[in-house]
Formats: sequence, structure tokens, C-alpha cells
Amino acid sequence: MDLNQFALKSISEINELRNRVGAEKFEKFKTAAFNEFKKLKPGDRYNIEDEVSEKNQPSFMKIACLYIMETGWNCNIDIIGPFSNVIRGIQTPAEYYSELSQIRQRIALRYA
Repeated sequence: MDLNQFALKSISEINELRNRVGAEKFEKFKTAAFNEFKKLKPGDRYNIEDEVSEKNQPSFMKIACLYIMETGWNCNIDIIGPFSNVIRGIQTPAEYYSELSQIRQRIALRYA
């Protein structure tokens, strides 16, 4: 299934989802999904079609998009795949630039 069609287009879709399923159920679903995303390390893969029931996949994609929006600079996931059905763990931009800064410092010390 092409899950890209369920990507979040507007934050109002999150509000609609919360209203449709109820605030408590929405928060449980969001928390469970966010916890799964937080566990992903660079190179890990989470196949939505294998891990999430078909009826929950559209909502899960919206929650994945929300996670990316909310974590911003510290986001550790990317949605990839021919039909955007795989969430991949990545190095956050903050981690990348921190590592790059450390490399630059080592090079500077080496040639000082």
C-alpha cells in the first residue's frame, strides 16, 4: 500500500484524528508511536506494514509526520521506501554537527 498518501498535510489533520478517536486514545497511540521512534538508532528500520495493523497505518503515518515536526533539529527518523512504508533511524542533525565540530577540532589540533 502506498502510505505516502497518508502523510500529514496540515496540523488540522491531527486535531481531526484526536477528535475522531478521543483525546485519551489519541495520546496513548501517539505516546506508543513516539516511543517506538525514539528507540530507532541510525541504520535501524521499522516497516510500518509489518509492525502496524492495516487499519491503523494511515493514523500512524500522520503521527510519524507529527514526530518529525515536533522533534525538529533532534529528529532521529526519516520516512523512506518505494511507498514510504519504512521508517529509518538516522543521526540527528544536532548529533551530526556535534560530531563534525569534534572532527574539526581534532584536525586543528593535529596541524597546530
